[in-house]
Amino acid sequence: MSGDNNFFKIQIIEEIKNLCFIYPSKCNLILNFLANNLRDEESYQFKVNTINAIILIINEIPNSADNAILQLCEYIEDCEYNSLLLRVIRFLLLHIPKTKNPSNYIRYIYNRLILENETIRVDGLYSLFYIATKCTDNSKDILIKIKYLLNYNDDEVRDRANFLNFMLSENIKKLENIQSKVVNKDDSSTCGIHNRDISMDPNENTLLDELQTVEQPEYIDNLLYHITNHIENNIETFFDYTNVAYEMMNNQNINKDGSVCHSKRKSSISDFTGTLNKSNSMSKIIELATDYNYTEKTSIFTNMYNMGQLKLITKSVALTEAEAEYNVFVKKYIYQNNFMVLEFNINNTLNEQILTNINLQISSYNKVWTILEKTSIHNLYYNSPQNLYILLKKNVPFLNDEEVDDITSQNQEQIYNADNQQEESPYNVNQTFQAALQFMTKEHEEGEDDGFIDTYSINPITIQITDFIYPKMLRSNEFGHMWENMASLNSEVVSKFVLSFENIQLAVVGLLNTLNMMACNSTDIIQPEVNNHNMLLSGKFLNESYILCKASLVLSQQYGCLLKICCRSKCKKLSEVVLKSLE
Repeated sequence: MSGDNNFFKIQIIEEIKNLCFIYPSKCNLILNFLANNLRDEESYQFKVNTINAIILIINEIPNSADNAILQLCEYIEDCEYNSLLLRVIRFLLLHIPKTKNPSNYIRYIYNRLILENETIRVDGLYSLFYIATKCTDNSKDILIKIKYLLNYNDDEVRDRANFLNFMLSENIKKLENIQSKVVNKDDSSTCGIHNRDISMDPNENTLLDELQTVEQPEYIDNLLYHITNHIENNIETFFDYTNVAYEMMNNQNINKDGSVCHSKRKSSISDFTGTLNKSNSMSKIIELATDYNYTEKTSIFTNMYNMGQLKLITKSVALTEAEAEYNVFVKKYIYQNNFMVLEFNINNTLNEQILTNINLQISSYNKVWTILEKTSIHNLYYNSPQNLYILLKKNVPFLNDEEVDDITSQNQEQIYNADNQQEESPYNVNQTFQAALQFMTKEHEEGEDDGFIDTYSINPITIQITDFIYPKMLRSNEFGHMWENMASLNSEVVSKFVLSFENIQLAVVGLLNTLNMMACNSTDIIQPEVNNHNMLLSGKFLNESYILCKASLVLSQQYGCLLKICCRSKCKKLSEVVLKSLE
């Protein structure tokens, strides 16, 4: 087909696909022909039509599934289009568990974890995890493959790998417990039970199955809300998706009839501004998602200091250029009792050098945070990233709930103005550290090479108030109810700013990123070519108390992009510090 034009080739593919349904006994021969054409250098549209034909054949002729899935697995080994590669991987994860020998195809997905970019790696991780939940015979082998990315450079890939590694490890333990109970029974009816007959999930993965469909459920926002509530209030039990889906479907039908479905809300103001009453369950899920390397390396800190529970983990920030000799990323782990652990991921990109005795020197003129402890790295080899940690403590602690209540019950304006004159404020966290790596450089680990001492400067490390804010999703129309309840706290602060954005769309994205908050009631959706826009923003300070903002953006020809923003929180001091982050 190499000499024919593109339109004619696509027509041939369509006709050959139809032949497969007329003569199903010839489907393997037709599939081989289609697969051979995938290996040729053809247009994107031709490849799309060929993939569509193979997928349709798999769905309509089940007997051809094993051969067709093998053809698709071989295609992703050398696929030049990322969009097609993602589509095939997402199709394979649903159908590989249905084959007779899933282990024959898992290696093709695993290869994507090694050879592709970060987007493909993340999809490959989810695919392996999904296959492991369906094919428990292969779960231990897949767990070993996921561990390959536990120390990967990219933040998104590493975090997902650690989370999926933990989830799969826990599922394997539960499966082994079930199997041990079955083995201990002498009842003959238990004979012949196979791993694949035992489900890891009491809901039979119905949630995963539905989310893997082409179209997302119409009630996806409500689903996310129920998941968030479950994490906060009942993390120790499984999420019962079946009952939640039934409830959401009923609510959706009621809303179509014209009536309004109200959710049950607590009337107490402290429910919206105080700490979580359910034993800090959000902190538990954060701790569960934390990788084992971190827990092991920082155990010396937790044994020496009363750090409290882990509240927040920030995203990784690059402190060097991507092309630098040494790549350094920093991530902040924020604890309850005014402690913070800085995790530095360091990678040596020079294959002719070995770094030994690596330390990170940081210094600052400000005295908001005190450096308590440091760790070091003994040896750092080529392309084998490792982590080192620095423990900080805030000199002036945050206000606790009792102190906030005392301020609220008194004349807050007077106390606020008096404290505002003090240099040390309880919500002042801003500090910038100058940083540099210090290490010994060697060409050989052993022998006569004594090496030489070297230093490598990296970008400054900045701590700011938005590091302590967790973007919080609110249910539809819940923002207004909470905003009114927080009025009695007398914590409102209003500020105006001139922003350096060319249009409203960029201003909305910039505002969300700067404040690290989440838009409510779909106020992050902007109509094209508008000159003004209103936003509702929500977040949680230290994952405990709410911070709400109302923002108005106006694009002026004379002054540029103007912002008026009103903030409410548990304390007026906190509201002002949040808005100062926009300066």
